[in-house]
Amino acid sequence: MEAALNKLMDAIERSAPLADVERLYAFYVLAVTNGNKSHTAVKLKIDRRTLQRWEKEEGRASLGGEP
Repeated sequence: MEAALNKLMDAIERSAPLADVERLYAFYVLAVTNGNKSHTAVKLKIDRRTLQRWEKEEGRASLGGEP
């Protein structure tokens, strides 16, 4: 969870594009929910499939895990 927060804060500090910050925030929330994509999707009011797509695009085995 700390790694996800650090990546998010770094992106904010360097004024990364909003799409990047959005994904990093979703990854952080996913870490907070212990990798539960359904809970994360409900909290963020996005479709669970969006998280799955972002996971695939980022090449992550699991969004809830530390990179």
